[in-house]
Amino acid sequence: MSKIIGIDLGTSACKLLLVDEKGCVRNTVSKEYPLCFPHPGWSEQDPGDWWTACREGVPELLAGFDAREVRGMGVGGQMHGLVALDETDAVLRPAILWNDGRTAEETAWLNDTVGRPVLSARTGNIAFAGFTAPKLLWMKNHEPELFARIRKIMLPKDYLVYCLTGVHATDYSDASGTLLLDVEHKCWSRDMLALCGISESQMPRLYESFAPVGMLLPETAAALGLPQGQRGGSRGHRDGEHRSGPCGQQVQYLSGHFRHHFYFLGKVWRGRHQRPARFCPCGRRLASDGLYAQRSQLQQMVAGCDHRHE
Repeated sequence: MSKIIGIDLGTSACKLLLVDEKGCVRNTVSKEYPLCFPHPGWSEQDPGDWWTACREGVPELLAGFDAREVRGMGVGGQMHGLVALDETDAVLRPAILWNDGRTAEETAWLNDTVGRPVLSARTGNIAFAGFTAPKLLWMKNHEPELFARIRKIMLPKDYLVYCLTGVHATDYSDASGTLLLDVEHKCWSRDMLALCGISESQMPRLYESFAPVGMLLPETAAALGLPQGQRGGSRGHRDGEHRSGPCGQQVQYLSGHFRHHFYFLGKVWRGRHQRPARFCPCGRRLASDGLYAQRSQLQQMVAGCDHRHE
């Protein structure tokens, strides 16, 4: 029976879920890691701890199951955090998390000097201390030598996807919370990148949240006890309690398509009359009767699209 692995990279732990094609949860595993507060208001983590939790958690999740039945995996998790990589893709410093408050001066400069109307026109947002752009400005102002060595800018769960697939990627949902995305045109904002002193080549490639990102690296598949050739999906994202991007409050869940790819569909905490239309990859309108777990959606998998439609 086909199975899918879902990975939720949280602020305090990595939660893993194994679901079969009937939507039944077959196993769950949680791996905790430390959260560091080196100064008042700061919040950091070692990205290596995330990968260790995933690398140790997946074999534990699959204990007693046939790993050959796993058809794919997907990653969701915390938003806004800054993971800075050098030219060898090595992590330059501990990740600055979404709940870090060190960027008060940079946030005030963006909102008051650059201006809220300008930011809103460019990104559909104003600056908040937890966003990624103020973190980059903080590095530029306080750690210029490290900032000069940045070759790739990533978000927490996207770093985990990189460890799995070797692909530098993010989706539009996560990118909208960086204050670096031109939401209207669905591309990185050149003006905002220039404002932060970075280039588009330093940013990950943008994917739709339902798009597959790549295949598991052979060495990664071996380390996780999985067969080679499994696809890693792009990610639905959350930031713990809520998200404050231009699309409104929403929580995105992992959901599966057990043929070739795995998709992640967003559902919102609103009444039916308030919800915008949602469409699956085949272009048909999705039902929007509230947030439901991936298990419920997996039960709808039938011939054709395999998504629940209105």
